[in-house]
Amino acid sequence: MFYAIKRFFKSNINPGLKIIAVSVCIGALSAFPLMLYVLLGPRNGNPVGIGLLFFLGMIVAQLGVLFGAVWFVIAYFVGRKR
Repeated sequence: MFYAIKRFFKSNINPGLKIIAVSVCIGALSAFPLMLYVLLGPRNGNPVGIGLLFFLGMIVAQLGVLFGAVWFVIAYFVGRKR
């Protein structure tokens, strides 16, 4: 598994796409604990810490996707032959 991750990061894929992929993984990993709490936790619980983790993780993920998309578009137009 770690070999596949290492191979992904050393590949010739556009760096913007790599940033987008990592950002989506960060978003999914930050949402996972809250989803588990909603499914398996008590009905009247108040998961403040898990909610903050979700909130901050999604902000980081959205900024990463935005940064990766800008990087991808710039690399696409700069690297294009005329």
